[in-house]
Amino acid sequence: MRIIFTFLLLLISIPAFSQVIADPTEKIYEYITIWEGKGYVNNLPLLRPYPHTLLKQILENVIQKGDQTERELAQSWYDELFYTFQKKSRPGRLLPTPFGIRFINDLWFDTDDYLYATMLNLQFQDQVTDWFSYSGFMATGFKLFEGYPEPVYTRIEDDSISGGSNFNIGELEANGMNNSKTMIFFGNQDLYLQAGISRSVFGPFWDNSGIIGSHAPSTGHISFTWNPGWGCFTSVLLPLHPKYYESNMDPGDPFYDGNNGTTQPIPSSFEPVEKYLILHSWSFRIADWFTFTLLQSVVFGERFVWAYLFPLQHLTYTQLLMGDVDSSYIGVITEFDLPANIDLDLMLYIDDFNMDKFMGGDGALFDINSGQNKVAFQAGLTWTPGPDVATVGTEAESGEKIQGAEVFRKISISYFMVTPYTYTHNGSTEAATPYLSYTHEGVGLGTILPPNSDKIALTAFLQPTSWCDIQLFSYFMRHGNASEDVAGLEATSNGSYWDDGRDWDGTVSFYGSSRFMAQDVIEKILQIGFYTDFRFNPGFGKLLLGIGYTFEYGWDRGLNPGDNGARNIFSFTVGIEL
Repeated sequence: MRIIFTFLLLLISIPAFSQVIADPTEKIYEYITIWEGKGYVNNLPLLRPYPHTLLKQILENVIQKGDQTERELAQSWYDELFYTFQKKSRPGRLLPTPFGIRFINDLWFDTDDYLYATMLNLQFQDQVTDWFSYSGFMATGFKLFEGYPEPVYTRIEDDSISGGSNFNIGELEANGMNNSKTMIFFGNQDLYLQAGISRSVFGPFWDNSGIIGSHAPSTGHISFTWNPGWGCFTSVLLPLHPKYYESNMDPGDPFYDGNNGTTQPIPSSFEPVEKYLILHSWSFRIADWFTFTLLQSVVFGERFVWAYLFPLQHLTYTQLLMGDVDSSYIGVITEFDLPANIDLDLMLYIDDFNMDKFMGGDGALFDINSGQNKVAFQAGLTWTPGPDVATVGTEAESGEKIQGAEVFRKISISYFMVTPYTYTHNGSTEAATPYLSYTHEGVGLGTILPPNSDKIALTAFLQPTSWCDIQLFSYFMRHGNASEDVAGLEATSNGSYWDDGRDWDGTVSFYGSSRFMAQDVIEKILQIGFYTDFRFNPGFGKLLLGIGYTFEYGWDRGLNPGDNGARNIFSFTVGIEL
């Protein structure tokens, strides 16, 4: 009955989608991946969001080089984002430029739970000069929920935070919510600085990055990018919140403090501490079809280490120099642009690695079967159907609309794996334990999957008309508790981001062979579904409708043997933007 009541609220409410470039999950970034796959744009930085100056260059390239379908799409985005630059007005808008109003309203539900949220948004964005622009929104609203009907290993939250003003709607209690994302940009398309509060994404796997993922909650963002064409340098600083994981540990229980090598009792409470991520990356475009990227990062806290800001250094060495209490990473990304608009992307992100065994220390050269190898690996193949770059000029000049394969805008298959204890770090009794895990607000920063997991994803993006987008997806995921039945590890060692694989006295348990997917109980999740959104222009603003469905079947859910079963999860969004 509550679901029916909530659905009636949906029908009488007026919502819409976000249109601000400060949000890297915005629809325009999906189209950019398509244009990049077709070769209309290239040499793009791996860090999002992008500033207006870079988006302007991207859209102008597509308008100049693209087929009719892409030119019309790029022109509509150009008119939306650069109305002041073109000295044009926005017909049908309620507020003068650069402001806009939108109402956003979402409903998720399955047979047991539901989540309903509605927000009133004031958005603002504009390119003020050739070197300065801004983008963002402020929102307020409320949320009704009973449980969380999100699919397993999916985050449907939009970063809204309770404002403490709860009220009743009939028998239901509504939570007052606030949300905001804002970014300012300085520079041009080749050299720019951006700062604000938003989500961030890093890497070629925009929807499932193992480095900085689009699902991670919003936080402060300061970054610098230099993109001269032959390569790209990026440096980003993100402040993180070390949310304490509520485990079965009680105050007074012994706990190993990795910061000073002693065993101490767990205090009754933890004081908030500083926590940051700094990442530096260098991309080299060795050929038109091949780009190589080297990256380094470090998660640190309790004090701000200015030395980590310097880009030309070996962060692992600097971490040792600063006391060896932080958590550093090193990574490699390769991007291959193959014929027929096929892209092959590979990513390796290393938390720790047994180099001695890899180099033959145990008698076998290149042996990677070590529990000390804490890594995340991704491989993805993407096909972007459509005219090849070599024939694009003729198609663009003729003005003919490409048919057939153009309905299928993008098809991707990818594999992601994260080995046991990757993204974890030894804890401290002086802070949220362990506060240096690769998380923000208790959510995985690089992937929402916990350590000792993998995922196969098959996705397709279709656009049968200019006003309808369809996302098809199929995921198969596995997860096991790497600490299962390991001597010395208590029941609180649950294989999550807060399980560092150490006993209470600090003894490391992961020496020896890798325990990747070697457990007796492995959770397996299959998800198949779609999401469709429609866009209409009635002459005043924009009307939008979104419909989604996920079929989910799980085996040994939550690592509970025999807990098998199916779920059907639905989502609806209806909207207007003025």
